[in-house]
Amino acid sequence: LSQIGAFWDYPPLERADRVVRVVVVSAVVVVFVAALGLALAIALASERWMTWLTYFLLLSEVKVVISMCKYCPQVWMNYRRKSTDGWSIINVLLDFTGGVLSDAQLFFDAATADGWSAVVGNPGKLALGLLSILFDLIFMVQHYCLYPRDGAGTPVGHLSVPLADGGKGGSR
Repeated sequence: LSQIGAFWDYPPLERADRVVRVVVVSAVVVVFVAALGLALAIALASERWMTWLTYFLLLSEVKVVISMCKYCPQVWMNYRRKSTDGWSIINVLLDFTGGVLSDAQLFFDAATADGWSAVVGNPGKLALGLLSILFDLIFMVQHYCLYPRDGAGTPVGHLSVPLADGGKGGSR
């Protein structure tokens, strides 16, 4: 929240983008205050109506929703621009690896415990791993298949024809 305050209007935005910023920051503040209030209520009520485990499972589901909100705009922007310029595919590959390893850990734990309780007992971790894998696959398809670039940064399939006069723009 302190970073939001420090960088509130950097860079300065147009009106529509400012509205989006206000909505997002308001949602973050509401979630933060609600989580803090719920934690305080659990502590004061000595876990009579909700346990700490349930609280943290609820927070993990909030993290899944936030991750969904994080991925969707990038997929849409890549689609609209027909390009994946502006972000590194390396980060996507690392995120994909993390999602695979996270879900693999859940399944290895289930195999060693002889039951599915390790998988279904942590739905937030499973959902976050699967969501990460799904969106990273979408990003990889966008980057490598739908909107590929050659070594020079030119979209593949675009014809780059040199001018007959060597690029001077004059007539022959």
